[in-house]
Amino acid sequence: MTSRSVTITKRYNEPISMRQSSLQFMQEKQATHQSAYNAETERSSRLKKLAYHFVTLCLFTKSDMPTSTGINTTFAIAGILAGPGTISNADIEWHDMGKGILVALYFTWHLTLCFNLGNQRQPQSVIEDGVNKPWRPIPAGRISPELAHKWQLVSIVTLLALCYTTLGAWQETAFYLFCTWLYNERAWGDKSWWQRALMNACGITTNRVATLRVAVTAIQANSHENFEFTNKGLGWFLVCASLVFTTIQVQDLRDQEGDKLIDRQTFPLILGDAPTRWITAVAVMIWSLVCPLYWGLGVVGCAVPILTGAIVSAHMLICRSREQDQTSFRLVAAWKRKKSGPKGPRKRTKEAILQAQRSSKHARTDTNGEIEAQDLAEATSSTQHNGSSNSSPSGASQSPQGAQDMTIVSYDTRIPMSSFSYYLNIYHDCLYVVWPVIDHEVLLSRLRNPDNKIAYALAASICSATRAQLRLSNDDSGPSTYQMAYEAEQSRLMLDYSKHQIIDGLLTCFFLHVFYSNTGRITKSTLLLREAIAYAHILGLHQDFFYTDLDHNTIQYHLRIAWILFITDRAHSLQHDLPPTFKLSPTLPELHPQQDAGLGSAFCSLCRLFQAFDDACPPDVRSDQVGFLGAISSQLRARHPLPLCDNEIQRADIVVTDSWLRVVLWKAAIPYVDANTDPNDQGLSVSFPTSVARDLLAKLTTLSSCALETHGPGMMSKLFEVANSVADVIICAPDLADVDSAHVGPRDILCALSSLIASLRTTANPALLTLLREKMMACALGQAGPGRPLQITDVPDDDLQAEEMNLVD
Repeated sequence: MTSRSVTITKRYNEPISMRQSSLQFMQEKQATHQSAYNAETERSSRLKKLAYHFVTLCLFTKSDMPTSTGINTTFAIAGILAGPGTISNADIEWHDMGKGILVALYFTWHLTLCFNLGNQRQPQSVIEDGVNKPWRPIPAGRISPELAHKWQLVSIVTLLALCYTTLGAWQETAFYLFCTWLYNERAWGDKSWWQRALMNACGITTNRVATLRVAVTAIQANSHENFEFTNKGLGWFLVCASLVFTTIQVQDLRDQEGDKLIDRQTFPLILGDAPTRWITAVAVMIWSLVCPLYWGLGVVGCAVPILTGAIVSAHMLICRSREQDQTSFRLVAAWKRKKSGPKGPRKRTKEAILQAQRSSKHARTDTNGEIEAQDLAEATSSTQHNGSSNSSPSGASQSPQGAQDMTIVSYDTRIPMSSFSYYLNIYHDCLYVVWPVIDHEVLLSRLRNPDNKIAYALAASICSATRAQLRLSNDDSGPSTYQMAYEAEQSRLMLDYSKHQIIDGLLTCFFLHVFYSNTGRITKSTLLLREAIAYAHILGLHQDFFYTDLDHNTIQYHLRIAWILFITDRAHSLQHDLPPTFKLSPTLPELHPQQDAGLGSAFCSLCRLFQAFDDACPPDVRSDQVGFLGAISSQLRARHPLPLCDNEIQRADIVVTDSWLRVVLWKAAIPYVDANTDPNDQGLSVSFPTSVARDLLAKLTTLSSCALETHGPGMMSKLFEVANSVADVIICAPDLADVDSAHVGPRDILCALSSLIASLRTTANPALLTLLREKMMACALGQAGPGRPLQITDVPDDDLQAEEMNLVD
């Protein structure tokens, strides 16, 4: 029995063992399939990455393929076809010509890649390409400037290794790369005209000679003969270099204004435009004769280049506009078959520089007034945002060293610490009450670390906005307003803000928005404001959960940033007819007055004004919204008591903004209601703007013009809106303007407002003044004002008494 049972046990154990083996087999098979799938996915991912990087490399050289790669290869083919005239001991097998051409194409492409990786990663090139060639890898975001620098080093080492082992021409290649380093990294092209011409002559000629040597080496790869360039060939290379050296200045004719702005020493700026044209034209004619004679060509052979040179020279001397100079440059380039050397700023970049500088100069010439003050105020708010981007209310940045170790190639030189200290103190004294978001002392302490590029970009944007807002004149010994803005722009492009540094990026964009608003570039300023709002959305400043677990000071600091961005977005949208994009959650923590800074409750009152406006005037207005119209009516009837504020700059902001918003609300509601003409009706009456303007004039009695001018062109736009609404009322309801001479009527109020607007020292849009004058003419008022000029003191006493009661309340 025992033996039998054992046998049975074995018999029944066998199927169990088989089932376990089958399960193990299935598991192993599934693991094998999964491993194969993972390997295939990894291979596919690698191929996609390789394809992505290959496209990136091609984009670096895309625009130079016809000029550099094509022309240099053509030069090599011509040198080979010249045979013994250029090369000695060369065993040329013509059936290998295709191989030589392909190798030459690859070599000159690789050489161009090394140059472009160094040139296109420079800050000025990144800015220009972002406007003119946004498809290039760095402005398109395919690669960072730091990674491009690493690729450049790898490509240089790879090319030198290939040339030394296989391709040949390693000496020429090394010399060309040395010239590239001098031009890109040491800025030899900007220091003097002869260095600029020398770099072009050496670089272009060496590139072509190296391409010729590589092509010949590839063709006679199976030959044991060592070829050399003949004396005639070496002489021809010297002729080509001399030709480039004496005619390269033609490319500077079109960029004289841009070169003057960045203090680049070029031939036309040193000798003058006319002498440069004549010298270049004579050089073209001389080389048109020397080159064919050097090769011993006959009359017909000499006639073609001489005729071409004559056409090029005549065009250069006769046609002198910027576009025609561009054509002259192309003609000379085609005549000598060369790639253009380093140029000044591209056309659109140069025009942007000129426009900014002209606006600044015009502002300084007219007066030191309102536009600079307002933009400076905006700059101040964004500045403080920048300074505290590291979640520190005091503005002290805790950014990691890795994000700050990025090198900034400065426009001229780095902005000195003395300039930062001077203009940041001006910001603190004049504009902190408008944008209470930056601690200038903390920012100055951050600037003492030369590696803190984030603080450098922030401070540069604040200083440029402050100078533009207040229209401060340039100091001969320091950087100009534009140079400061340029430093901020190029520094910002070289930085990659991490999450806890987003506030820095937000504020830098905001202050640059202020700078460009003051220089009249509304599109640029709008895009920068939208970028600042995008940073705020990424960080979550508009939502209440962001402020969870933060201490009181940090909460208040970030709330001030969010409210300043909200106010700026609403004002900019209303003034330029754009949709607002920044909405605050109604459950945000309460904003408290910053008593320790002497700001009181004025800033909080301004925030409440804009919040009330936003609540009463939603963007989707429809005539059937009875509740909406009722809310507007209540809002218009309300007389908000002004806060007791000792600072007249803050008081001016609140007084004018309150009147402006009430007029904007009236204009939003008036198309949907049956308005009456009763001047005593303070609801949705046709005469409501006149009542608002009268109240405004009463409140302005306690303010100086300097307080208004500090707020820049935005203040003028608000005053214009009120005056323009009064003019519309007079035109549409002329009976309301007919009052006896003993009373102050709508025409008197309109003349007083227009005189006030015209007296403000501002560089705002002149079209507003022109439109206001046209409206006054339509109201039967002369441009010089009414027969009896309205004085501020002419405002009725009851309005003054009501104003005093509001202040007491």
